[in-house]
Amino acid sequence: GLRLLGWLLLWSGLNMVFQPVAVILDIIPFLGPYLGSGISWVVGLITFLVTLAVATLIVSLAYLIYHPLIGLLYMVLTAGVVAGIMVLGDVLKAKQ
Repeated sequence: GLRLLGWLLLWSGLNMVFQPVAVILDIIPFLGPYLGSGISWVVGLITFLVTLAVATLIVSLAYLIYHPLIGLLYMVLTAGVVAGIMVLGDVLKAKQ
């Protein structure tokens, strides 16, 4: 429960840090509201992926100190999450 709350707070904080980008685009007449909401979705997705990677890294480092064997397993999971995010970025870049 506490890890989930920490993750949600981390995601919320990162969303708040990058929210001014959507607000700046919202100022543009006629197209602003559409661009702002589109960028809000993109920012939400990117911050979700970054938060996922950072949260798994923090948990795996904590487990590495107190339970080394489980910590190594979590480090492999963290590496898999980061590799998955990188592959997703390459696939999206290749489609353009």
